[in-house]
Amino acid sequence: MTIFQAILIGVIQGLTEFLPVSSSGHLVITTALYKFFTGSSLPHGNPEEIFFDIMVHVATLIAIFIYFWPELLGIFSPRTILKHFDFYKIKSLKTVKTDLMNNYKELPFNAQMLLLLGYGTLATLVIAFPGRNFAVYLTQNPFIVCFMLLITATLLLVSHILSEKNKAKTNNVNFKRAIIIGLAQGFAIFPGISRSGSTIAAGLMTGLDRVTAARFSFILSTPIILLAAGYEGINFFIDGEMVGFNWSAIFLGSLAAGIVGYFCIKYFIKFLSKYSLLGFAYYCYAAGILMAIFFYFNS
Repeated sequence: MTIFQAILIGVIQGLTEFLPVSSSGHLVITTALYKFFTGSSLPHGNPEEIFFDIMVHVATLIAIFIYFWPELLGIFSPRTILKHFDFYKIKSLKTVKTDLMNNYKELPFNAQMLLLLGYGTLATLVIAFPGRNFAVYLTQNPFIVCFMLLITATLLLVSHILSEKNKAKTNNVNFKRAIIIGLAQGFAIFPGISRSGSTIAAGLMTGLDRVTAARFSFILSTPIILLAAGYEGINFFIDGEMVGFNWSAIFLGSLAAGIVGYFCIKYFIKFLSKYSLLGFAYYCYAAGILMAIFFYFNS
């Protein structure tokens, strides 16, 4: 892997991880286009590429931590985690439902958010874990990934229409909304299905305003990225080899992903305070259709 390849992938990862256009889908398509026009392949499937993929995701995770640091510090502080267990204080089996509802209402905001992130993450795993092998298969099929982009586009379009009809928008993320957004995040394991796009769209469909949906989407990604990076990292260190890696390329590519990702979060949230996701829906339709035609005739 060259430094140019690493920085290219890092920039693409930083941009598309948070914009609702699918980072994994763009990496699959970029890899296929690079091979078609240059005759050589971007690194794919070897130990160095696997480790680099982990590092660019960690870099975008760090970007989330830096931008949302005050909120995340409050949510994941030891005091909040201990307070979280107040939710499970049940007086008797007959009063389980009432006790849980009352305990939840009495929790401070940070502890409520911790619970919501937990339930959203569990909902994600219900979809993502069984579908991981099919997701790997799709990375070898850019033509199918193009159709996944069309699904992302449709989600963005439908969420825009429903959000425009619903004038009574809210910034209240409850259990139902957290689980629905978590399920949407689970489907984003498939390349071409945008994680941020599907989760923000799910939030809009449940009545959240755009900024709240985006902020919860980004914060909800932290546990699942940590779990995925940890899972892949353990497997990598068990099976992989680190001898001969281009560490300069890995560092610069990861740095590019982190810097681009941070500014993408910052300006995308500002963008959403004024504008809808409709433009991204049109982009995904155009990119999906044009790339599908390209790969059909050049496969």
